[in-house]
Amino acid sequence: MKLISFRDVFTADPEQSSIILVEGAAGTLKSALCFSLMLETLKDKEDAGLYLTFEQTWESHLRNMKSLGLESPENLLVSDYNFMRKEFRDEEMNINIFDSILGMVEALKSEKKDHFKIFALDSLNALYSILSHDNLENAKISFFRRLKSLGVITLLIFEKTTEQDRKNLRERFLADGIISLGIMHNKGDVVRYLQPVKLTSSEHSLKRRQMAAKSDGLALLGPFYR
Repeated sequence: MKLISFRDVFTADPEQSSIILVEGAAGTLKSALCFSLMLETLKDKEDAGLYLTFEQTWESHLRNMKSLGLESPENLLVSDYNFMRKEFRDEEMNINIFDSILGMVEALKSEKKDHFKIFALDSLNALYSILSHDNLENAKISFFRRLKSLGVITLLIFEKTTEQDRKNLRERFLADGIISLGIMHNKGDVVRYLQPVKLTSSEHSLKRRQMAAKSDGLALLGPFYR
């Protein structure tokens, strides 16, 4: 199984409390990249991670990852919004959904201690769509701050649209790192690429590199020049 690691992207591992924003348009393999980064991080069987999807059911997500050659290990817990609705009453979810998410993360942290290494949320867009916009910006700041305090690497997926591209997203300022994914046309071919944009306290290249989905996982290829 071919995996992309943080060192492949940034040439260094992020600090354990880092929040990494994985952004890009639809079809740029954001979920697959996050899954690959998580599998690489969790090679030690004693370590644990949590992938929470608001986009689809956990069964559907695992099928999609398997079709890309990414097999989920036992030490990676994959959950979804429907599971959260069963665990928390709907009206509590509507009011305190950030608290509900943090509750799941904190419970795993309490159980696994320092062996809980990585958490992914797929996606911020889907999460925001079910939230009230009252005080949302303040809630985002609190959510990021509390995530950082847990000492776990967090991957937050954000799907960019033309309208959102024109805005200075608060998430980009709050995140410790940014990985930008895109699709470009090159000599008649459609090419997916990955570009590291930001990682605090670490030097890294800003070059775009081709990213390919293989039958046995993901691969980063050479630099992509338009």
